[in-house]
Amino acid sequence: MDPLKPPDQLELGGIVLRGCLGRGAMGTVYYGIAPDGEQVAVKMIREDLPDSSEVLGRFDREAIAIGMVQGPRAANLVATSAPGETPPWFAGVPRTLRAMKLQRTCGRTGKPFRPRSDFAGWLTRQSACALAPASHDALELPH
Repeated sequence: MDPLKPPDQLELGGIVLRGCLGRGAMGTVYYGIAPDGEQVAVKMIREDLPDSSEVLGRFDREAIAIGMVQGPRAANLVATSAPGETPPWFAGVPRTLRAMKLQRTCGRTGKPFRPRSDFAGWLTRQSACALAPASHDALELPH
């Protein structure tokens, strides 16, 4: 996580932003703390993009999709910007990130994490059993 720096906002909708998780073509994802103390990821569109109806539509569809898919291993939508608020943003609880990280789980074998076609050779039975329910939910919940 990178520290916040100008022009990063310090708060959105009562969520205190603590750091930047990543920046991309569409916007920035922040790490924040909701008023109830829940850790959340906040995605905000770049300030120069809200004039694009295509980008706004894509962003709105993403927020709606996150709101529709609920489950113990899915990112649950907890807050969104008010209609017309610029720039738009939404916040979700990334439960899968807290529950398990593939690199950490597979790292228990002592071998470095390298995606390979023969991954079964270094993925332990324990790691595979731990990953199976999360993978199942990640694929089934949206469908």
